[in-house]
Amino acid sequence: MKVIIGKLGWTGMLLTVVLFLSAVSVAADSPVGSITVFYHGVTPQEESIALSGAEFSLYPVGSYEEGKWNLKDEFASCGVSLTDSSASGRYEAAQKLYAFVQKQQTEGVQQTTNASGYAVFEGLEEGLYLLAPTGDVTLREGVFRSDPFLAQIPETGEDGTLSYDITVEPKNEWAADKEEEENPAGGFSSAGVKTPDTSSSSKGSVKTGDNTPVGFLAGILTVSTALIFSVLILSYRKSRIGQKKL
Repeated sequence: MKVIIGKLGWTGMLLTVVLFLSAVSVAADSPVGSITVFYHGVTPQEESIALSGAEFSLYPVGSYEEGKWNLKDEFASCGVSLTDSSASGRYEAAQKLYAFVQKQQTEGVQQTTNASGYAVFEGLEEGLYLLAPTGDVTLREGVFRSDPFLAQIPETGEDGTLSYDITVEPKNEWAADKEEEENPAGGFSSAGVKTPDTSSSSKGSVKTGDNTPVGFLAGILTVSTALIFSVLILSYRKSRIGQKKL
């Protein structure tokens, strides 16, 4: 009996070792990738700059199974379809996924761009990822803003090769701050279009919206009064001349 138990024990240990080695082998065979964010922009003065201090959050949202992308279980109820692989379809999916993430208060992996505008997410498995900036980058008199977007690992190159270490360059736009938008002075509007300088320094004098109409009306009143007096004086003189003739 003891011999039988001993044999069964050794057999169980051997199976455990085999399963463990198989799991390690599978894990080793699974490719691991990375996503490098290169965040840069162009100022209204057409100056190309790296955007440092920008924080991005990463969320694994989907996996590729049976020839198509599928949402992970925790995102199944968000109502997003991944069937549209066009740029507009991916953009819409990213906006909805990020709205769902915010509503559910899901925490992502965060990285901040360095002085050169780079942030790296490493140790990533195959899948679809949502990347979202958690704030704007303030620079001088305005800010740079970006929208959430989707990235996948691996990425297929033009020659059909697969890349597990990918680099993304988030699109961004310049937006003038609130004070600039309300009172532009030869600056740039939120659309990046040069606005004319209407400040007192360029005009040489300051005009308010009510002064011009009041002055104009006052001038008309003065001229009208002078004309009335002139007519009355002429009428009086004519009447005096008529009386003398009589």
